[in-house]
Amino acid sequence: MENDTKAKMLLATLSQCVADRDKAAANISFVLEHGCADINENIQQIKQEFEKISQAELAIEAIQIYYAKHCPIPKQEEKNNQDGDDNTP
Repeated sequence: MENDTKAKMLLATLSQCVADRDKAAANISFVLEHGCADINENIQQIKQEFEKISQAELAIEAIQIYYAKHCPIPKQEEKNNQDGDDNTP
């Protein structure tokens, strides 16, 4: 039960990171299409959004690695349990 809760929390965090990344990409597109009159402000906004994308991508990768190591797929978990049962005398 605890692993199920942990997995759901990780997936929710992963979902939020993906949403943040997508929002930053949309903001970059908006700035490129409609930007401000001051080009320097556009550049700063685009840099900030790329930084958000980079941070989100790093978090996504870290969560995926952690999830793969600590939250087995339910079918895999069942198989591991069955394999363990076969070895019991």
